[in-house]
Amino acid sequence: MNMPDDYLAWTRHQAAELRRLQALRMNLPVDLDLDRLAEEVEDLGNQALDVVEGLLVQVILHLLKLEWSTDPLPRAHWRKELKAHRSRLDRLFRRSPSLVHHLDLAALYKDARQQARDILLVDLPDGPPYGLEELRNPAFFPANRYRPDTEPTA
Repeated sequence: MNMPDDYLAWTRHQAAELRRLQALRMNLPVDLDLDRLAEEVEDLGNQALDVVEGLLVQVILHLLKLEWSTDPLPRAHWRKELKAHRSRLDRLFRRSPSLVHHLDLAALYKDARQQARDILLVDLPDGPPYGLEELRNPAFFPANRYRPDTEPTA
């Protein structure tokens, strides 16, 4: 795997190769801490995953606010922020398509739901109401449960 077409997959592959070298106990001409190098390379990939998970929590939170908030004033702002988060997610998924396979939407929703409950003060669904396609879709905005006919455009 020469060029990292998928950054996360590349970091995991490189870490595995470093660990394989360490297991072979090869006499390398330099003093390399292969175990620690493998951990550091793997952590680089995990940082990308952390960023994606954080952005998805923000996307879920904003979708929940759009759907469940009774306040019409911040809706245009939330939609604008959603567009920015989704754009950044799109770039990260293009760089590392394998990130999709490492996501736990239920756990991410739980985090977003907790934040939203502190803001919205309503009972939100127990499980994720949006799938990954909806979360990534720049045209998806849920209708507001209280004011479906007053959806502002952003």
